[in-house]
Amino acid sequence: KPAVVGIALTLGSIGNVAGAAVAPRLSRRLGTGPSLVISTLVEGSAILLAPLGTITAPVLFIAAAIAVRNFANPLWNVTAA
Repeated sequence: KPAVVGIALTLGSIGNVAGAAVAPRLSRRLGTGPSLVISTLVEGSAILLAPLGTITAPVLFIAAAIAVRNFANPLWNVTAA
């Protein structure tokens, strides 16, 4: 079902936009070291939401996993730059 995959990816991409919007402020507030550690932990552990999709609402949990991962990615990129 390509449409379902497209919906999950689209919803997950919202996290990237939100992360990019708050990354500069969050990076300044947390500092370099904590920002890199927190963003790495959040980005890496976000995929743990995906298996919950096998129980119920796969699109919701896949989208949530992608959104959380995509939220943390810009924080790492902004801090490391």
